[in-house]
Amino acid sequence: MKTVKNSLIGMVLAVIAFYGCDNFDDINTNPDTTTKVPSSMLCTNILLQITKYSGDAKAYIADNALPKYVAYANEGKMAEQYNRLGRAGFGYYTIWPKANDMVQYALGDIYEDGYRGVAHFARAYALYDMTMRMGDIPCSEAGKGDASFRPAYDTQEQVFITILNELREAASCF
Repeated sequence: MKTVKNSLIGMVLAVIAFYGCDNFDDINTNPDTTTKVPSSMLCTNILLQITKYSGDAKAYIADNALPKYVAYANEGKMAEQYNRLGRAGFGYYTIWPKANDMVQYALGDIYEDGYRGVAHFARAYALYDMTMRMGDIPCSEAGKGDASFRPAYDTQEQVFITILNELREAASCF
């Protein structure tokens, strides 16, 4: 009797699962949400991502003062005084899809060239920062989105050639 009851409950649940969710997307789609982000919002996000620095203003000065061996008179010993550079990462690669979307959404807009220039400049800035921190980085296969878990690393010379090409493209947009 117990197996018949369990079988009946299982069949009822299976019927509900197959036929009960026909309008799932209609019910769970919020009509007040946007489906397309304006290029201006993506541009703001990209600019904030390349200019944001974790920490306070002293942290930004410390990295830039490192090559000049400038020390703070009012602070104690800082890690930068001993060339402790810390870690670096590939977080700037998240700019590529945002920049591509920004340019795509701006097609036909009066600011289309400006958004394209910002995209090229942001890519150049990201590549420059990453290659200066880490040396050889993936560049020629960056932003393709093919889920390559082992992209080819380009030499720093090739990265700088790509940076200069991106800057030329950015300058031609204005």
